[in-house]
Amino acid sequence: MRLVLTSMKLAHVMTDETPKLGTNPSEEHKAKVSKWMDEDEQAQYLAIAGMVPELQRQHEKLETLGAILFRLKELYGATSRTQQFNLSCQLFTMKMNEGDSVN
Repeated sequence: MRLVLTSMKLAHVMTDETPKLGTNPSEEHKAKVSKWMDEDEQAQYLAIAGMVPELQRQHEKLETLGAILFRLKELYGATSRTQQFNLSCQLFTMKMNEGDSVN
């Protein structure tokens, strides 16, 4: 996905924070925010198009590409809940050998 977004000059939306309008923004700032939002929307469509239908349904309501990527990292990252659960199960089922020191 990074390759496609880079080729379309949209890769910055993966890392940049969503710009805020703030109070009394200038026309230039409004245009900048609007451009960023349009680019982020294009990147979201590309990301969602590359997903299986179940993941599409789970992620189509998220507002930014950053939110989609964060959610995917939660689901499939190195410290996913499933992996944490499996590690906890292994830890809690471990047994000491007779005669081992508790210290």
